[in-house]
Amino acid sequence: MFWYCRKPMRQKLAIPAVIIVIVFAAGAAAWVVWNDAADESIQEPTTTASGIPTAIVEPVGPVPLAGIVQEPDLNRPIKVLASLSDTAAAKAVTRIGELNAELSKDSTLFSSWMELAVNRKLIGDYAATEEIWLYVTQNWAGDPVAYNNLADLYLMALHDNERAEIYLLLAIKKEPTQVIFYENAYSFYRFVKKDLVKAEQILEEGIAKNQTNDAGLKKLLADMKAGG
Repeated sequence: MFWYCRKPMRQKLAIPAVIIVIVFAAGAAAWVVWNDAADESIQEPTTTASGIPTAIVEPVGPVPLAGIVQEPDLNRPIKVLASLSDTAAAKAVTRIGELNAELSKDSTLFSSWMELAVNRKLIGDYAATEEIWLYVTQNWAGDPVAYNNLADLYLMALHDNERAEIYLLLAIKKEPTQVIFYENAYSFYRFVKKDLVKAEQILEEGIAKNQTNDAGLKKLLADMKAGG
């Protein structure tokens, strides 16, 4: 799910809203994705890990922004385009149907939109995934997770580094105290763009804005300067 690691390790550091943090060896990069489980199944919420917010509060909203992105079509066909086991595919298809029904009754359910995007991504429907997360960023503009997830989608699935960079930096702008977003941006600049100057700058920015929780960023910076 990332770009430079030979054998990525998926470590769940979930929070009640079901966020999975995926940690990689080559530079200790991490990626935040809503409920995108390594075993292709939908996971139950688990406890929060150290360094991750204790909860993501349901954003107040939605607050529409001029209708730039229309509300996603909940009648969109459900086609499994990814290579999934029969069990995982059936589970995702069922859950998409349930979420579509929920959102048809109440389109203000932030968590349901986020989970719908995750399940659409799981079955390989990247167009629907992009549409939903763009809709979320416009209607719940203050929440950072959809921005980060769009960066992952653009980078890993749609291979659009320019948009990936835009949304990486927007995630940081929305939540500058989320250390993992700086780690994501650092890994992007170092291992994708091969831009050591920007990689160093993003770490230094993260350290400056997270002085009580900057140990991981300081280690990445020291390792990079040492050639690690």
